[in-house]
Amino acid sequence: MPSHLNTKVPAIPTGNRTVTIAGGSHVLDVKSASLANDAEIIRWPSTGGTNQRFAFVPLGDGYTRIVSQASGKDVVIRSASRDAGAKAIQYSYEANANTNDEWLAEDAGNGRVRLLNRHSGL
Repeated sequence: MPSHLNTKVPAIPTGNRTVTIAGGSHVLDVKSASLANDAEIIRWPSTGGTNQRFAFVPLGDGYTRIVSQASGKDVVIRSASRDAGAKAIQYSYEANANTNDEWLAEDAGNGRVRLLNRHSGL
């Protein structure tokens, strides 16, 4: 395994930014620019909308929250699932709740970052 894998990214960029999906031109997107809890997080061509911009909010222990600029809600794994393929949604932040809204940014090489969910490890 290359040495750059499984290492934390030294610094997460601040401010709201688009998150481009590796291997293509799609970005993370809150479906239909919804502001509601349970709205799906999908891949979509970039439109420049605030529903495609997210802030990375450090938790102080290496993990971060991912917060939609448009709604102020966190990217979470629906129903705190640990299953591969579980859907990501946006949901209001709940301190001291499940860790399905906490993410670790790992170096994936070539300037890319892999996001791993604390609760599921996926």
